[in-house]
Amino acid sequence: MPTEDKIDLARLPPVLPVTVARTTPDGLPTKEQLDWDQFARNWYKTTVVNLNTRLTEVRSDTDGNSDSIVEETNARTSADEALAEQITTVQASVGTFTAGGQVYFGARATPSGAEAAYGIYLTAGNAFTGFEMIAKSDGTSAIGLSANQLYFTDSGTGTNVFSYGFDTDLGQNIFTFNVPVRIGTEEIFPNSVTKPQDSTINASNLIGDTGGNWVTFISHTAQTDGGAYSALIIADFMYRVGSSGGTTSANWRLIRERDGNIRTLRSGALSVFVDYTPVLTARLITDVRDNDIFRLQARIAATAGFTFQFDDKSILLDLRKR
Repeated sequence: MPTEDKIDLARLPPVLPVTVARTTPDGLPTKEQLDWDQFARNWYKTTVVNLNTRLTEVRSDTDGNSDSIVEETNARTSADEALAEQITTVQASVGTFTAGGQVYFGARATPSGAEAAYGIYLTAGNAFTGFEMIAKSDGTSAIGLSANQLYFTDSGTGTNVFSYGFDTDLGQNIFTFNVPVRIGTEEIFPNSVTKPQDSTINASNLIGDTGGNWVTFISHTAQTDGGAYSALIIADFMYRVGSSGGTTSANWRLIRERDGNIRTLRSGALSVFVDYTPVLTARLITDVRDNDIFRLQARIAATAGFTFQFDDKSILLDLRKR
């Protein structure tokens, strides 16, 4: 028989007052007596007979709004299993809005192995987040986290160390680190990032005599968010003679334009090819800034009616923050 410290005496069935009749005039039990018998029976069943389970519930309802807290404790053993678990569940509802949470803590052992688990689960409407830990006697363990945003802040400095969430510019979820990151023994320098950018034009350009001027057939403006970047500049295009019937002298160049100043990065001659000819060039520079303009240009000296046709033009900036 259990001792009193294992039983919730606050729920002990009260004794019926002497003013309450136990039997009717014809000797049958009264309704009050029957209610007391049923209450006492349920109490003994859940408290004395079923000591391996405890269920406590607190509930409130007002004008259709409701909430509840349920605490469940189980401790069960059998010939081939031992299970101990605690589950706390909270729920709240107002109109069409609902929210809930659950904390689970349990341990289980069988002849084939044992495991322990802990979890926190939260829902509000259609949103869900959860955290789980599990350890198994076979030597494996795991920690799982489910959320669509994640933040980690240094409690000592208040610094936002890193975050995970949706980036409106990229249109996808990304990790953002605000401190140096080390991989193995090699440290990625503070604020080190890769920021590829490109421009592509597939439409054709027909360019004839340019009157001694350089004519741009594709350009790209660097967006560096105000930071200092190194970059590998890769540019390519296809060209051929568009129409002929005269003589020509022609050149191409890749330039960087900043504040009206021009720096030639690569250049070459254009030959008179009837079939498409590819041109691929690259240049590494260490001082790319915001709003630098990179251009592919052609300068053609030709008689009337002679043109070059340019297709599949592209410029790629592989930016790396310094």
